Amino acid sequence: MGNLPWEHIHFIGIGGAGMAPLAYILLQKGLNVTGTDLESNKNTRLLQKSGAEISIGHSGYIPGTPDLVVYSAAVTEENIDRLKATELKIKQIKRGNFLGELATHFDKVIAVAGSHGKTTVTAMLAHIFRSCGSMPDFVIGGKPNGSLPIASVGSGEFFITEADESDLSLTALKPHISVVVNVEDDHSWNVGGKDVLMAGFKKFADAGDHLVYGRGEYADEIFKDLKNVNPLNFGEDEVEVPQAGRHNRFNAAVAAKVAGLAGLPLEKVKEALRSFQGVNRRCTVHGRGSHHILIEDYAHHPTELREFVNTLNEEYQDYKKVILFQPHRYERVETYCEDFTSILKECHNIFITPPFAAWNLEKCHSTKDIAVRSDGIYFDTNDWEFIATEVVNYCPPSEKTIYAVIGAATINKAIPYLRNIIRMHEVLYMMPNMEIHTDLSWGDLTTLSIGSYNPLVALPEDIEELQTLLKYLHKHEINALPLGCGSNMVGGDEPYDGVIIRLRNGLFADVSVEGHKVVSGAGVRLNRFVSQVAEAGLGGEEALVAIPGSVGGAIRMNAGAQGVEISDFVTKVEGIRSNGALWSADHSEIEWHYRGSNIPIDIIFTRVSFEFEKIAKNKALAKINTTRQFRKDTQPGGKNPGCAFRNPGSDSAGRLIDKYGMKEFTAGDCIVSDIHANFIVNQGQGTEEDFAELLETVQKTVYENCGIILRNEVVFSTKRKIESVKPLNIVVLKGGISSEREISIASAEAVAQALRDGGHHVTEVDVKKDMLPELSKNTDLVFPVLHGVFGEDGGIQRLLDKAGYNYVGTGAAESAVTIDKYKTVNLLRKNNISVASSQLLKSFDQTVKAIQHFPVVVKPNSQGSTIGMTLVEKSEDLAQAVAKAFEVDEQVLIEEFVKGRETTVGLLFGKALPVVEIIPPDGFFDFDAKYTYSKGKTVYNCPPENIPESVQTRMQEIAEECYRVTKAKDLLRVDMIWMVESDRIVVLEVNTMPGFTSSSLLPKSAKKSGISFPELCSQLV
Repeated sequence: MGNLPWEHIHFIGIGGAGMAPLAYILLQKGLNVTGTDLESNKNTRLLQKSGAEISIGHSGYIPGTPDLVVYSAAVTEENIDRLKATELKIKQIKRGNFLGELATHFDKVIAVAGSHGKTTVTAMLAHIFRSCGSMPDFVIGGKPNGSLPIASVGSGEFFITEADESDLSLTALKPHISVVVNVEDDHSWNVGGKDVLMAGFKKFADAGDHLVYGRGEYADEIFKDLKNVNPLNFGEDEVEVPQAGRHNRFNAAVAAKVAGLAGLPLEKVKEALRSFQGVNRRCTVHGRGSHHILIEDYAHHPTELREFVNTLNEEYQDYKKVILFQPHRYERVETYCEDFTSILKECHNIFITPPFAAWNLEKCHSTKDIAVRSDGIYFDTNDWEFIATEVVNYCPPSEKTIYAVIGAATINKAIPYLRNIIRMHEVLYMMPNMEIHTDLSWGDLTTLSIGSYNPLVALPEDIEELQTLLKYLHKHEINALPLGCGSNMVGGDEPYDGVIIRLRNGLFADVSVEGHKVVSGAGVRLNRFVSQVAEAGLGGEEALVAIPGSVGGAIRMNAGAQGVEISDFVTKVEGIRSNGALWSADHSEIEWHYRGSNIPIDIIFTRVSFEFEKIAKNKALAKINTTRQFRKDTQPGGKNPGCAFRNPGSDSAGRLIDKYGMKEFTAGDCIVSDIHANFIVNQGQGTEEDFAELLETVQKTVYENCGIILRNEVVFSTKRKIESVKPLNIVVLKGGISSEREISIASAEAVAQALRDGGHHVTEVDVKKDMLPELSKNTDLVFPVLHGVFGEDGGIQRLLDKAGYNYVGTGAAESAVTIDKYKTVNLLRKNNISVASSQLLKSFDQTVKAIQHFPVVVKPNSQGSTIGMTLVEKSEDLAQAVAKAFEVDEQVLIEEFVKGRETTVGLLFGKALPVVEIIPPDGFFDFDAKYTYSKGKTVYNCPPENIPESVQTRMQEIAEECYRVTKAKDLLRVDMIWMVESDRIVVLEVNTMPGFTSSSLLPKSAKKSGISFPELCSQLV
């Protein structure tokens, strides 16, 4: 693919099936993509996550200055966004024509046209090419099943796309291979007649170097004079695929022929097709039960309807066929009324809805005629829940039935209602006494009170009922979601495919107390449970009373508060696996950890056994009241799901949200609490979109300020993920070859965990040689936590620069200076920064210049962490100290001993952090005082207790000057001494990669200034 001539493209109707793939592929190519659409959908959310700026609703807003405005065929000239584009004199182009322009930037174009099957064939081709190792660029006008995306950027050699005949935009393409799956007289009313339509197909076919087409009356006639033609016969040429129906086998034959012309080997092509997962809304099974199958197809033309019904007869001979059909466009209904009727009459029960896009309603009487003449029922409404209920009521739950939802428009909105009602009938047929609801919305079921969709809710009363239900759900691959009190859950307006299980009845709601032992049903509210335990004169768990949710939910999360976790009191947990098998485990068999355990995720808890200590009842109740009051004072009431985000390691999500000014931010009717910033409250009419938008805003704001990606604690019923920020792939280098290897490992492991807590993907790589280890190609950043040689001397930095990796810390040339203590003090001295007098020994035999005053400090010139350093108080000890230093370095520094208050100042991006005062036990800060403490522990005061604030300010100014002079980057630590009597501040040395555990000096100083360890590490990336 060549360089594209655009930088910014604006799409009107960006969420449409034909528009979204084009926007997606341009985003992948790095273009600025903006757009508008009437409503949010999965496509708009996908594009927003990929970087597009999208406005919901047409308001005339066009951000920036786009090179082009691309509009959907459904968008008229009167659209306010198009009018604005005209006013701004921005070039406008229809979607199909833009596709033609885009295609000119590819080497070879494979374009798929046809009255039926072009989306499926396009998806098949994309799957074949990828499976055979040839990465094509492609756009698909539908959602493939499985992992195949709607569009993708590949190698640039092949571009695979659909070509649309409905507006003749297929003629804008100049393919290498033209594909026409079939030709029918469809859409002729939209393009000026049948002859114009056929001429369009011929022009498209003739533009290609090769033509692959499906034979038929029209196709054979219009393609008879063309060269390089490869015809295929429907019903004869077939290739096996997992999808049922001869039309799918023919589509596969077409795709295989095209792939062969493109040079792919036939055996690999056929192998790839055997793993093709199909396209959404094409023979898509939405549910299976003991007696039913719910299936959907996009058929909206008689030929498509005939093939689909044939497929039903072929695959499901023993099933009664119930058809719910929505015609598409009144012109098609009028033209093919007789054909639709004759096909539908072959089925058992027929239900017809009003046609989609029936703008000329007086012409739509034929829709009712289809229903009457096929002995069906016509619904003069688009109330999908009502329609679904009526359809299922005609069919006994014990009779084997296939429900087929057919149509290319909004008919799929009936599917979730059908699925729920059919499942309810089946469950009640097996368990007639079970309490089941379809009248409760997510808003009714959750503490947040958001979500208008009514899922199917089952409330079993005992183990036997729950087992039977789970076995049924497992057998038919139906999701089962246990829902306690509905805290931690954000309900949605979109359909939920599964059954909600609430353990509110029978033994699941009982609590029994016998001596020190308590057995609770998993559905009992935690606050009720804690209160009952206290009333029984048992205690220890009082802090848990403020946690919303049920006992089962608390076990799943190992809920805790004020240092108490529910697992502290558990003796046994009982439950049922998703396949209906009973499960139980004693406390000792479970690995409990912070906010979780190793209990399998598919376990639905039924009962939990506890043991508590005896305590005075009034004392326990008093603690409960205190805890409740504390919660009332520190957490908001109202409609909320509890904490919105997980705490990033040792930090608090609420603190970060508050720190970066997000309290009382709003989206719609949702607001960040002014009491506790990690709570988002629904003020009354909040929606899932409001809540998600606010989460994304908070996530993005925190990240932009400190690099931490907050991960949502709440769960969306729609399985929505809050991903407004993409995690970085970070490699942390540890170990190294210097004498500080073990210290480096400790620092690096702390940094890696902090970055993981900050939401990033982290790989730790141990450096054991003075060479760059092999790093993943998708590495975004390297954090070299390497001390000393090949860490702070520029060695690793030079290799990273050469390999093209971004990294944290000072550059190669600057590091080569700062690692050398002698060069550094000379550099600082030249810039009028006070340093200790010193001399450099380049060999053990070198003569030492006369030393006028002892003590002196002898240390390796290019090592850190006080390794090899000695305080020499007498001249006769000097040689031994020098020898010790030469054991770890090739050069040794002899430095005057500066007596005074020892300090260090950390710097972050050139800004000084608070001063740390260091008080070693015997007055000298050597390796023992720093790490081993044989003479006693060193005291670190931050802020200092023995240094005036004015002196601290001078130290910070000097440290910032050191950062500038040494040309440090990202971070630096400057060690210095305040000579009290002379009021002189002397710089001893600088460290470009100081110790980096949470208790190290720079992180300690950062914490004092309000920067947590995860925040510090994440800021640096």
